[in-house]
Formats: sequence, C-alpha cells, structure tokens
Amino acid sequence: LGGADHLVVVQDDVLHLVPLEALPLADSDELVGDRWRIETRATLTELLMDPPAPTGEALVALGGASFNLAPLALSAEEVASIEESAAGAEDAPAQVSSLLRGTAWERGFAPLTHTGDEARGIGALYREIYEEKRPALVLEKRKASREALQELAAQARYLHIATHGWFAPESIRSWSDPEPIDRQSGLGSRLSGAEQVKGMSPMLLCGLALAGANLPEDAVGRAPGLVTADELATLDMSSCELVVLSACDTNVGERRAGQGVASLQKALQIAGARSVITSLWKVPDEATKELMLDFYRRLWVEQKPKHQALWEAKT
Repeated sequence: LGGADHLVVVQDDVLHLVPLEALPLADSDELVGDRWRIETRATLTELLMDPPAPTGEALVALGGASFNLAPLALSAEEVASIEESAAGAEDAPAQVSSLLRGTAWERGFAPLTHTGDEARGIGALYREIYEEKRPALVLEKRKASREALQELAAQARYLHIATHGWFAPESIRSWSDPEPIDRQSGLGSRLSGAEQVKGMSPMLLCGLALAGANLPEDAVGRAPGLVTADELATLDMSSCELVVLSACDTNVGERRAGQGVASLQKALQIAGARSVITSLWKVPDEATKELMLDFYRRLWVEQKPKHQALWEAKT
C-alpha cells in the first residue's frame, strides 16, 4: 500500500523483529529504505480513518533515572509549567517485581550515564526552537519516575523516555503464547483449561524501569519504579504526537519474538499516541543520545516527516 516509492505495512508476531528499511536489496548496494519510504501501522484499520490532531504543546523528557533511590515528587512549579491538574493511571505501583526473577534484571538495572545528557539535550533543542511558546520539562534522577509519567503524559505533545526496558522470563506464561509445534501436532500434552486461564496478559510481561526500579518490593509485591505496558495503556496520550522509548529491550527475543515491542507499541497506541518509536535491540546509550538529537533536529528544525527524520539520522 502507499505508492511506487511509499510502502505502508502492518507487521505481526516475529516480523516485529525485522527492520524492513535496513534490509539489503538483491544485486544492489542500496537498502530497502534508500528506495522506498516505509511507514508501519499497528492495524489496517488505521488506514481507514484520519487520527485527530494532537493538542498538546509540551515536551516531557525523562532520562538518567536513579534506579537505586526512591522516586522524588515533582515540585509545584514543575507541574504548573506543564499542566494545572493531574490525570492518568492509578497511583498503585506495578505488582510485577517478582516477574523479573530469573532474568538479567534480577541483579538490578545498571545506571545509564548518557540518558540524562540525552534528555537535557533534547530539552535544550526544544526550548531553542520554540522559545517560550511551548514548555519543556526534563526529569532526571529521582524525578524520572512513574508518578511523573502518569501526571504529565496527558499534557505532552512529545514524550521521550530514555531508560531500560524489561520483560518477564519465559517461565511466566502469556495467554497469547503459541503452543509448541509438538503440542499442535498431538505429540505432546496440551495445556489444560485452567493453565490457559492462568496465563498473564502480554502487556503485564514487559515494561519500563524508572526511578526506584531496584528497590525491594513492598509487602504485597509492588515495585515503585516499574511500569508495565498495561499501565501505559491506561494513560491519556490523546494529545501526544510522538512517544519515543529510547530504551534497551523494548523488544524481546527468542520464542516471544516481537511480544515486547508489540505490547509496548500497542499500549501507547491504545493510550492515544499518534506515533511511537521503539528499539529492536540493545543499544549503547551514548550512541543513542547522538542518534536522538540528530533525529529531533531533523524533525523540529528541518521540519521533516518523522519516518524520514529517523531514517536520515540512522544513515
């Protein structure tokens, strides 16, 4: 769909792992993205309707979260600079910390040194371009929290989150997990009805780490710094033009290939965001900082479409 040099695609399952624009063309030094402009959609129904124009004006950028310290509430001045009333998801922290046992994150989320620089650089660029016409709020360390995300997401036109992504281990079943081939062919035992009911939603099995993510869980298993895709879906992002998850592992691999990025993208689209950018692989935070700054410069200064700005920044 789209035209001779414009392709609109809807990826599913493991195809979420395929960077279509980066694939090489046969008998050519070109990549697919050099010849065709590719836009991805969550569903084909998006082609049948025009989304409402975003109404937000603010940039909210989170980075350099303090994973080992308790979140710090925003000041009244910070909140007032973006909005006058809070809106968003419920206040209760995610009850998911036990899901990370048995994964690489069980040892704790490592600091991301350059994500604070990334958020500050993006904030400085936004202020330079829009001066006082549009507000920009950069939240770092203990203020890069799930509470701040919940409170300010409804007012953001651009929401940038530079942090770690996480996903539950394979031992935690999702109700969307496909049956192994041997079970489908009748060679192995199938899951009972009770086992299928116990499977968790894919949106509870992945998410983002923010301030306090390494703190012990409370008495009922809640973690103050973990945000699930399910919680992201409850936010009001109808005013948001673009959400960028500048994070490692916003896509997961192996048997659940694509579930992480699919769930996070779907959550943000359910919340109302018009466009979402997530990562396919682990990414070094210093190189990502340079990529993101170049992307936003092309987007805001050169006024290029989002997909073109990102492709040119990557190449």
